[in-house]
Amino acid sequence: MAAATSITLNDVKRAHSAIREHINLSPCSASPRLSARSDCQLHLKMENLQRTGAYKDRGAMNAALGLPQPFKFE
Repeated sequence: MAAATSITLNDVKRAHSAIREHINLSPCSASPRLSARSDCQLHLKMENLQRTGAYKDRGAMNAALGLPQPFKFE
């Protein structure tokens, strides 16, 4: 079993800074139907607007940008 890793706010900020020019900004959209059914305000993050159609672009890009120099993604 892999050891647990703690992710800090600085880790998230560093990743955001590294990947921001490589990913699309995903808007949030209000969902009146789901909001009514759940009796609260729900918004959906439109990750389907990423190039791959999923949220996975962020993690993959961050991993690729963290590769050693000979494998550097640009």
